[in-house]
Amino acid sequence: MKKNGYYTLLQITPDATPEEIETAYRRERKAYELEGRAFRDSRSRELEEAYEVLADEERRRSYDENQNRAVMTMEELEQKAQEGHVKTRLESTVDAFIENPLEMLVLTVLAMLLVLATRS
Repeated sequence: MKKNGYYTLLQITPDATPEEIETAYRRERKAYELEGRAFRDSRSRELEEAYEVLADEERRRSYDENQNRAVMTMEELEQKAQEGHVKTRLESTVDAFIENPLEMLVLTVLAMLLVLATRS
């Protein structure tokens, strides 16, 4: 369910009182039943679940904490993944080439000349 989904489902704000939660639940349930639907499908289960969570102080606190938990951006997630990663020699070489291609080209040419010089 999306952020603050239970509050949205019951059409209340996150600072609603227990009485407001119960009133909203009864209102939404009544409106749903007046539409002629049996109170047993997924929408009714969502309403029931929202009420059960928000009406229980401890479950509501836990729900609110999870809703307010910061979501990592892609950059933060990539940085966290890289923190424990040790680069291989190839990765270091590729990174160095990307950062300074001319220097890497000169080093590569010198290495090739050294190899050719040792062969003759």
